[in-house]
Amino acid sequence: MRKLWVSSLALTLLGASAIGQAHAIGDTQVFWSNNSGAGTPVLTATVHYPAITAATNAPVLPTTTGYPVVVFLHGWGRLGSEYYRIGRELASLGMVAIMLDTAQNSYAALEHDTRAMFEAIGNANIEDGGFFEGAMDLTRAGLLGHSMGGAVMALVLNEAPGATNRNPGYKCALGLAPVNPTIALSGIEVNVPVGLVSGQGDALAPPLGHAI
Repeated sequence: MRKLWVSSLALTLLGASAIGQAHAIGDTQVFWSNNSGAGTPVLTATVHYPAITAATNAPVLPTTTGYPVVVFLHGWGRLGSEYYRIGRELASLGMVAIMLDTAQNSYAALEHDTRAMFEAIGNANIEDGGFFEGAMDLTRAGLLGHSMGGAVMALVLNEAPGATNRNPGYKCALGLAPVNPTIALSGIEVNVPVGLVSGQGDALAPPLGHAI
């Protein structure tokens, strides 16, 4: 099942260009500035990426086009780095997985940080001599959210007319057991592909009450 939903997100972002390839996986910690004035001032995240060799802080495997990017939004009380198996799976398929480690207990902060992360990724991608210079393709950037993160996705992707905050450029999203739909029922308009994965036996976030 895990392979199925990870591959579904990969296909959406990649057009299958990296499916079937096995990449060595690198990981590093990043501390990127949040220039939006809202949310967490420093966007801390663990990043998993295709690497020259499997090691922490290993150089990024060279690419001429930039790798697709997945920003992961954690559940309530959790941190993105705790979901390292997901990050490693995405990196092995040829994507840069940014596992956000901020906004542990705040829907609002997670929304602000996720929106600000898009600009931070762009800045890291064009930083002369930077670790991720030219490694990320922002035209293929998507969201992956669990529980609280699955609900916050809708707020980040909102493109309703007159909305104060709009989707900064994410192209698709996948939610795992999204929770608390009441925050995403009014004034929300999402115009990019979205997938939801919910367990029929989930008593905390039952599909008929949440995934809808």
